[in-house]
Amino acid sequence: MTNTAGIFFSYSSQNDADYLLGNADHLGLDKVVLALGGEITLQDTVLEKDTGKVVLLFEKIRLGKAESYNRALKCLDSDITFLVSGDVRFDHAIFAQLASYFEDDVGMVIPRVVPSQYKSFPQRVGSIMWMIHDITMESASEHSKYFCGGEFQAIKHPMPLFSPEIINDDEFLCHQVYASGKKIVYARDIEVSNYMPSSFRSLLQQRTRINFGHIQSKRHNNWHSSISMSGFRNMGHSISIILAFQRRYGKQRFFLSVAILIEIISIMIAFAQFKRGKSYRYWHLQSSEK
Repeated sequence: MTNTAGIFFSYSSQNDADYLLGNADHLGLDKVVLALGGEITLQDTVLEKDTGKVVLLFEKIRLGKAESYNRALKCLDSDITFLVSGDVRFDHAIFAQLASYFEDDVGMVIPRVVPSQYKSFPQRVGSIMWMIHDITMESASEHSKYFCGGEFQAIKHPMPLFSPEIINDDEFLCHQVYASGKKIVYARDIEVSNYMPSSFRSLLQQRTRINFGHIQSKRHNNWHSSISMSGFRNMGHSISIILAFQRRYGKQRFFLSVAILIEIISIMIAFAQFKRGKSYRYWHLQSSEK
């Protein structure tokens, strides 16, 4: 029988903490680790969850994603582990659905992320990033090329330890899976939702951090998964992605142009920050409308 576990991360978000705490006992997983922290209020009864099936790891002082993840791994002995960001919303059945994709040669399964409730202009632009991400993942999966995804990942044992020097944890894990000779499956028919940054400032900060992580991956592992940063070197692939976007989301082309501009600016800032030796071990927490 397959043993399953989930690690759920959230810091300084009361909404996310309430959602995770309210659902932890009903996910159908053998073990649930809640890595929470920051300025949130916890009921006294929550401490009773620190036994058996549900484990609460509270951070009084922010550890950073890598150390939080590595600490959570010490609580697990599972065949399949799900890594889930705190702002992701999902149906409880998704864990069994993703687990069914694992065959002997599969090391990771990634569902499709669909932004929810994007009403403001910045959120509509941010949602374009995920539309491009979806098209890129779908294309790469069909052609058996490298790809990676974030927010929600299902990974087969053994789980690698994170390096605090790599902030794009999803990219790091995908590289480890590929290096082991296993396949990554994009389960596009299975959807989860997340929230977009509520301001252009927050969106730019988010994209800068992510692109900073791509630069780190290139420096440490001699590769990265960013289509944006590979655009000019692989122009044919970039054009095919844009054309696919036009066919599928033609009415969103104005927001696409704004998204491209923000992406270019964020890449320029990320390169400048990397050159100055900036650290994103404890990055700025983004605001979103929930």
